[in-house]
Amino acid sequence: MRRLLFLLLVPALVQASPIYKCVDSQGRVNFTDGPCPAETDASVVRPMTFPAVATEDDFGPAIEQRDAGKACESAAKDRAAFPSTVDFSFLWSAGFQAQPDGRATYVSAFTAKNAFGVDLEFEIACYFKGKHLYKVDVSPAR
Repeated sequence: MRRLLFLLLVPALVQASPIYKCVDSQGRVNFTDGPCPAETDASVVRPMTFPAVATEDDFGPAIEQRDAGKACESAAKDRAAFPSTVDFSFLWSAGFQAQPDGRATYVSAFTAKNAFGVDLEFEIACYFKGKHLYKVDVSPAR
């Protein structure tokens, strides 16, 4: 009975660390899995909590960070009005987090031109189950 109680409580006690969005005084965005420096504007992109033990929802091994970045960039281009203008040159601002059950999240910032040729800044979050991209959120950068 004690063992069963322990197994039921372990997932509730173990939480993954959140991904932080840090914006410095010059407007540069950086994503990190640790707290932002004091002189930056900090916000949590998405607090993530997943069971620490494998379940029937185990999706196999998580996607590798490099492959997640490529898939996320492709997803941004698929959603852009002018795909050739999508620029992920700010790769230093990417954040990646993989879970033991195979889920992973990749967040980054990019620019893309609108119909008037003006560069606009966006944020993208890509969610994976194993190697499958199942959800993409794109929003204007704050």
